[in-house]
Amino acid sequence: MNEIQKNMKKHVKPEELDDSHWGAEGADHDHTAGSATLQVKASTLAETGILHLQFSCPDVAGLHDDMKEDLGTCIINGEKALRPYGVAFNIRVPHTSLDETLLKQLGDKAHNSDDCPKVRSFASKTTDYVKMIFKGVIEARDNHPEQNVVQALDFRIGHEDHRMCIGFSNMGSTVGEWKDIPHLNPIWFVAWLTSRYLVTDTMEEE
Repeated sequence: MNEIQKNMKKHVKPEELDDSHWGAEGADHDHTAGSATLQVKASTLAETGILHLQFSCPDVAGLHDDMKEDLGTCIINGEKALRPYGVAFNIRVPHTSLDETLLKQLGDKAHNSDDCPKVRSFASKTTDYVKMIFKGVIEARDNHPEQNVVQALDFRIGHEDHRMCIGFSNMGSTVGEWKDIPHLNPIWFVAWLTSRYLVTDTMEEE
């Protein structure tokens, strides 16, 4: 068990969606990830503060099977997340919040910096994505007035100077309902993905 799994809130698997929901949707693309890759659309981040995330890995069928077996749902924020290359989903923060302001600033740096490598979308020919590089788990204070201490995923957004920390230890796995089925909290889900695919052996030893 790695550090993320130790600090994640336990998931209670909902009544499983029927098989009609488990086919992958989205435009076909010839990209096959050589390794697990999480990337964010920099232009959207800069304009709206929304993290539009794509995740791909060599064994997409295995990812989808794990979601079905372990999570019981592929619905995130009321939308189906499965794609031929992996999954796609959004993380939104409250409008006009400090989080939104900071994310827009980070997105602007990532989108407009020449030294921040852009990568191609897994679903189209657009090249306004940047890779999210996972560095480990840290203890951090959130941006709420109470300044709660949480465990956070420490990422670099395309460049070592572009840091993003995503607090996850206080997040439940599901939020709201979609056609009477609880759907996944996207922050909890990105922690689940990271714990399974982006943690290295060195990180686990630490």
